[in-house]
Amino acid sequence: MGPADAVRFGLVMLAGTAGGDAYTFPELSTMLRNTGFDRPTLHDLVPSPARVVIAAR
Repeated sequence: MGPADAVRFGLVMLAGTAGGDAYTFPELSTMLRNTGFDRPTLHDLVPSPARVVIAAR
């Protein structure tokens, strides 16, 4: 197993996505730019381990 947050994340991704995949920030940036979004940025959601990607349109 592993740290509880990492295990929970893995289970959520496995249950909630077609292939259990998680995307890297560069992959998300490319997808956003290909669909008309600009200036993607990655932000930590302190104090949680979560992060969010924000882009402009």
